[in-house]
Amino acid sequence: MKRLTLSFALALFAAGLGALAAPVEAQSPPRTEWGDPDLRGLWTNGTVTPLERPDELGDRTHLTEEEAEAMRGTGLQAILDRVANTDEAITTGELNEIFLEPGTEVVRSRRTSLVVDPPDGKIPYLPEGRRRRMADQLHFLSIGIEFDSHENLHVATRCLWHGDFYTPGNLYLQYHRIVQTPDHLAILSEGGAIPRVIPLDGREQLPESLRQWTGSSRGRWEGDTLVVETSNFSGRSPFFGATDGLRLVERFSRHDEDTIDYSVTVSDPRTYTRDWTLENTLRSTEGPMFEFACHEGNYGLPNILSGARHQEKLGREKEAVEAATASGEPDGD
Repeated sequence: MKRLTLSFALALFAAGLGALAAPVEAQSPPRTEWGDPDLRGLWTNGTVTPLERPDELGDRTHLTEEEAEAMRGTGLQAILDRVANTDEAITTGELNEIFLEPGTEVVRSRRTSLVVDPPDGKIPYLPEGRRRRMADQLHFLSIGIEFDSHENLHVATRCLWHGDFYTPGNLYLQYHRIVQTPDHLAILSEGGAIPRVIPLDGREQLPESLRQWTGSSRGRWEGDTLVVETSNFSGRSPFFGATDGLRLVERFSRHDEDTIDYSVTVSDPRTYTRDWTLENTLRSTEGPMFEFACHEGNYGLPNILSGARHQEKLGREKEAVEAATASGEPDGD
């Protein structure tokens, strides 16, 4: 939940009166005890701003204030509209604002998409990169896969990976805890138990032979902006179809007590035609961020496999009955 600061409330009041007083000087972002901009706290990157610019907006890069106001709070309805004709929407009853945590606000810049570069607001996929992205999405939905082994299932189903800090989740898992010291910054995301620990002490990057699911990050301050460069990905964690050649450059700039301006520039020559950049607004939230236990011990995984074995058994029994019927033999009843 956002907190309305006194200074912001006064600014709104003055604007409403049409005050002609001199503008208030820009305030320095909140700082830590040792003087760095303070990024600590619990943040949400949920937003109603779409990842890519909708085709109907053409080359428009920004919404008007009226359009932005109309979009606020529409996250749940946008999800329901996408699944309106599916069995899930009719039978499960889980698509509600209690189970889901859709974004409620547009990004602070009122951009028409989170992707701000290329100018068309689209991720610049190579054909192979787009194919990998679509294959991962189908895999996540368990479409067109075999259920012979746990290794056939998506890493999210196996409770190994549940999204990341870089982009907002479509449905939920959008909370992120940032902990900061003079020489390290750590990010624990709601979806999954792999914290990102980012050294800020100038140490060298890991050798290229050492690869990790979340990559290896190194951070540095450029003025009041924290710049984090991440490479050495293993290629096993899904990120928009990317390979182990993925490289990210993130920027965190504390705007005020309630918001952080965030951007990430993505590079992978085997997946994209060019580098691309996403911008989002991180908003302070009171939380709490509950444990995401993933199937409460991953009981779902053996149930999925045992369900597949049961379906196979039913299939064999049906085939036996059909074969007996075709040969004129009694079916045993």
